[in-house]
Amino acid sequence: MMRPQPKPKGMTAMGANRALDHQAKTLAELTELWIATGKRVLELTELVETLEAKVAALEAARG
Repeated sequence: MMRPQPKPKGMTAMGANRALDHQAKTLAELTELWIATGKRVLELTELVETLEAKVAALEAARG
């Protein structure tokens, strides 16, 4: 029965570097998405406030 040969250190380091690069890219993408989501939530909150003010004005004019 043959024993498996160990990976050369260079290949192991290259794989680790690729994993770190992928992790950094994913983190950057998630950070951008998080920022865009936060901005959209603020925009929608402002729209809700505007709509609530308009509804209140219509209700006041009606009654």
